[in-house]
Amino acid sequence: MKKNMIIIAILLMFSITSFAQTEKGKFMIGGNASFAKIKQFEYKANEFNISPLGGYFIVENLAVGVGLDYTLHKSKSSKGESIAVMPFARYYFGKYDKLRFFGHAGMGLASGRVKGTVVNDRNYSYSSRKFTYKGGIGAAYFFTKNIALEGMLQYDNIKYDNSIGFNIGLKIHF
Repeated sequence: MKKNMIIIAILLMFSITSFAQTEKGKFMIGGNASFAKIKQFEYKANEFNISPLGGYFIVENLAVGVGLDYTLHKSKSSKGESIAVMPFARYYFGKYDKLRFFGHAGMGLASGRVKGTVVNDRNYSYSSRKFTYKGGIGAAYFFTKNIALEGMLQYDNIKYDNSIGFNIGLKIHF
């Protein structure tokens, strides 16, 4: 009898959907990774990004925080990397069993370096600091009470460099 009660209690813990993870006063940490293909006229490049972040829910469903974005950009003739400090806001909406949708927006300052070769095999190198912003919509699937797997369609802009990509992330809410 006692064994059955324990099994029932464990099953109830995993079957009850709880959305306490987006309540005021809770924290969120995690990260995203993304890959984008860029094509502008004849120019083609690949871009990889990893973005750890942490946030705090100031009201129910609204988190604010800060993230770091590291981006590696590579084309046939150049290679660049940048790092950005990006404060963000994220709003969760909809409660569909374990699925939550969200909107995400951030802006900050990026610092980067590019090296490459141009016509006549001339090498170039430059560094820059630029204003950057991003926005996206996505969905988070909470496969446990505190852990969510996310997918987000995201638009990024660093001065004149625009990209659209899809990223995958894992978040821990506590």
